[in-house]
This record gives sequence, structure tokens and C-alpha cells, in this order.
Amino acid sequence: MSDEIMDTQAETETVAVESQETKTFTQEELDRIVADRVAREQRKFDKRLSGVDLDEARDLLAQKEAAELERQKERGEFDVILKKTSRKKIWRYRATSQSCNRRW
Repeated sequence: MSDEIMDTQAETETVAVESQETKTFTQEELDRIVADRVAREQRKFDKRLSGVDLDEARDLLAQKEAAELERQKERGEFDVILKKTSRKKIWRYRATSQSCNRRW
């Protein structure tokens, strides 16, 4: 009985090893795969943003943020305002420093 189990395990391991062959790609195949993926993502974003004016959306967002800032000032939530402002400045600094590092 144990011989049968050992034979079955050996056959299973052999089949598993044979089925685990790795697929290699040429540079052209890889370029095509990546280009297809990028095109799919671009179509997805184009579909999501169709009919949206990005400048108008940025203006609306800025107006909304300004109105929220005024409400916070009226309520005296200066610590919240300070945290948001410092967080924005940190992100801007990081973005500009990263873009400067890329140039070099």
C-alpha cells in the first residue's frame, strides 16, 4: 500500500515539474503587451473624463476649497486650517524637488 502511495506521489511530482515550464518573451512581444495595456488604461480614462473640462473642474474645486476655508475661519478652526495649509506646502515642495531631481 505504501509503495502505491510513493508511486503516485512520484508521478504527481513529475507531472508538476513538467507543467511548470516558464514562458519567455521577446522584447517585441513585451513591447506589444505593454502598449496594449497602456492603450486600455488610456481608453478607460478617456471614457471616464469624456465631456469634462479639466480647467473648469479645477476652478470648481478651488472655489469649493476656498468656501470651506472661509467656513473654518468663521468657526475658529485655525488648527485645522494650519494643518491643511502645511500639508499642501509639503506636498508642493516634494513635487517640485522630485521634478528638479529628474532633470539632473
